[in-house]
Amino acid sequence: MRAIFISYRREDSEGQAGRLFEDLTERFGERAVFMDVAGIEPGRDFRRVIEQQVASCGVLLALIGKDWLTAADEHGRRRLDDVADFVRLETASALKRDIPVIPVLVRDAAMPRAEQLPDELKDLAYRNGVELTHARWASDVKLLIAALMPYVDAAPSAPEPGPTVPPPPSTPTPSRKLWWLLLPTAALAVGGVAYALRDRAAPAAPLRTAEPAASAAPATAPPAAVVAAASVPKPVAVAPPAPTPVAGKPVDKPPAVVRKAPPAASAPMPSPIAPAPAIVAVAPPSAEPAPAPARPIAVATGPEVVATARDPSLDLLGSAATLAMATRTIVIRPETSYVNVTGGEIIRFDVGNKSFVWNFNGRPSSFDLARIAPGLLDRKVIAYVAPNPMYPRRN
Repeated sequence: MRAIFISYRREDSEGQAGRLFEDLTERFGERAVFMDVAGIEPGRDFRRVIEQQVASCGVLLALIGKDWLTAADEHGRRRLDDVADFVRLETASALKRDIPVIPVLVRDAAMPRAEQLPDELKDLAYRNGVELTHARWASDVKLLIAALMPYVDAAPSAPEPGPTVPPPPSTPTPSRKLWWLLLPTAALAVGGVAYALRDRAAPAAPLRTAEPAASAAPATAPPAAVVAAASVPKPVAVAPPAPTPVAGKPVDKPPAVVRKAPPAASAPMPSPIAPAPAIVAVAPPSAEPAPAPARPIAVATGPEVVATARDPSLDLLGSAATLAMATRTIVIRPETSYVNVTGGEIIRFDVGNKSFVWNFNGRPSSFDLARIAPGLLDRKVIAYVAPNPMYPRRN
């Protein structure tokens, strides 16, 4: 894979290089961007390692800040004049192999002229470059990404779809016709249960006997209709006396005479028995639910404000401020590696449950926030301080 090689000088553009590295890896992936050669194994020739790394890339980005051209070593000599300087080796190796080199100007740096460069780097002065500014960082990076597209391998295309595998058979669901058959059956079952419950709740009807025994006393008085029916005498068939026979005359058998029973005293007609009322079970009124206890109201408390370092050597970076003076709040999370501010801003930084406030009224530069809040930050968080457009630039 052809990668993007970022060449930079730590004391000149370390913050901008880290920020650009994150933007490019988000677009092209981590394996497509290479930035540091600090991981060279002991015993290996760093010149050959740099050549191998540069030879495998598709494009080299040379980050040039204000101090890129004039940076000096501990002896006061310009670093670009040292043949063993890492930045010189990286850029010269790419130019020698005819690998595209794009100068990336940061921190308002100017493009170096050919007479200001060593012989190995003179071709850099004729390469078309781009500029990354703090105020237009997002749009400038988009333009740079568009320029890098021809030099970086495209992402692998999605694999072609294989033969379609039919899904496993699912459990069949009952059809609508079965539901139409089950619904009437269920309705009949529910009606039968309700009818049985009603019969069980209704009082049992008394048993009627044709001729109750005289000795047995009824437990309860029979209904009036039963008493009236029992008091009515039954009709009795009485045969008439046989006639006296006469000589020479046949005796006819007289027809049987039915003697009607005398009419019984008129008994009052029993009133129709009203059906027993249906018994409806009424649930006793439930007691009112007790009101739920009131929940305690959580009162949010602000973070603890921690005083920042008061080292006089930090005056060039700004000064500490109070919480009431803050004009903006920035939350530093575990994944935060850098923040963007503007000169003159008073920023409140929240780190967990603690805060500190800093007035960026010093020199516009980039520095580690752990220097001004060593008790809060145990890792590096770079603050990129852009010049305030409200104030004129001082030469």
